[in-house]
This record gives sequence, structure tokens and C-alpha cells, in this order.
Amino acid sequence: GNILGVNGLLYGVRIRQVRVRGFKCSETPSWAYNQITQKDGFNGQCYPAMTPWNEDRTAFGVSTEGTDTVEPLFTWTAAEDWSQSTSTEYGRYGPSGFVIDLPAFNKSRAIDDLSFHRRHDWL
Repeated sequence: GNILGVNGLLYGVRIRQVRVRGFKCSETPSWAYNQITQKDGFNGQCYPAMTPWNEDRTAFGVSTEGTDTVEPLFTWTAAEDWSQSTSTEYGRYGPSGFVIDLPAFNKSRAIDDLSFHRRHDWL
């Protein structure tokens, strides 16, 4: 398919999430601590800038309703050897991470996949 009538689409769209390991906040001003510990806040966790040394590769998922179990819906995926890092104003990110590959030629399936991931707080 074409994108804006100009570029050709060879494969589906890939969405990648890179995560860092959180740590317990220390020496946090009270005004900030109240924000990070409130309902729907960061639960007292602070998150440093992304580096290869603090990347979190732990599978994560959603709680099964009524239990304390977590089903790992999302697993870390190693990138292909030819993949490159990405540089942004926030830092440099390796090519691996938690990946969603959307189907290239099935719009309704792609919409279903995005809806599923939105419902489970991935997007």
C-alpha cells in the first residue's frame, strides 16, 4: 500500500517500547512525593534516564481479575543483528524492546491489536 500516495509500505508497522527499572524514590521533596505516591501515580517509584545498564527486560502483563497472578502478555524481544539504535533528545535507545508488529494488509486486525494493547495499558 501507499502512505500519502508517495511512499510504499513493505511491511506492517512496528511499535516498540523500551522500559527502565524503577527504584524507590529517596530524598524526594514532599510536593513531588505526594504526586508520585497518589492513586494512579508511580507508587513511590522513580525512573532514571534510559541506559543499557538499567533497561528492564522483565515480561509484564495484566492481573487476572480476582487474583494476584500476572499473565505476561508482553515479553522483551531481541533485535535482529542488522538493527540500529535510535537517538533522540532524551537519549540513545537500543533496537530491542517490547514489540508489537501490526499486520500490513489487514486493517481490522491491526485495529483489534491496537485496541487490545490499549485496554491492557501498553499504549
